[in-house]
Amino acid sequence: MLERHSRSAHVYEAIKAEVRSGAYPPGYPISAATLSRRLSTSIIPIREALNRLTGERLVEARDHNGFFAPRISEMGLRDLYHSQMALILCALDHLAMPDPKYVELFDASAHGAPWAAVERLFNALADASTSGELSWVLHNALDRLHPVYLLKQEVAADWELECIRLLAHWQRGNRAEFKEALTAYHARRLELVPALVERLNHPTLAH
Repeated sequence: MLERHSRSAHVYEAIKAEVRSGAYPPGYPISAATLSRRLSTSIIPIREALNRLTGERLVEARDHNGFFAPRISEMGLRDLYHSQMALILCALDHLAMPDPKYVELFDASAHGAPWAAVERLFNALADASTSGELSWVLHNALDRLHPVYLLKQEVAADWELECIRLLAHWQRGNRAEFKEALTAYHARRLELVPALVERLNHPTLAH
């Protein structure tokens, strides 16, 4: 039983990592049979993982048509951004700000990418929550937004600077100033929504 659980967890994490990486364009079918062959496992843990990811809204299941990468609309992305912003503000209002030393501006493991440091910062806020529900929902929003994180610097020349500005306010440790910077960061990413959705839905435009 323990071995089966371990195998199921491994399959789930492997498929989740693929989905988060943007390996499947929006609307692209995710074949359980193909995953079964590639991960050298039976179809049962594959379907269990895909159903679990469907519940987390990282995958879509269509009646009798299998599993697909979620389609992303401008309205849907804006809604997800607004929800994530509300969750982060809630975390900031109820928690002490984590020590900035845990979220370095340039980290070797991230090859010095400021946008990656921002994502780690948001994950740190989720991890620091004493509410298991808030932590899970914020982590889930981050998972669903990860493919978008990978594209922002491609559609906006100033995105790296925007991230550096937000991180600088975090490192100063002033909650009110950080909230102001976060509001500006949020407004800027909302401006990018049309370009991001276009790139996500038509990845060949990047070439």
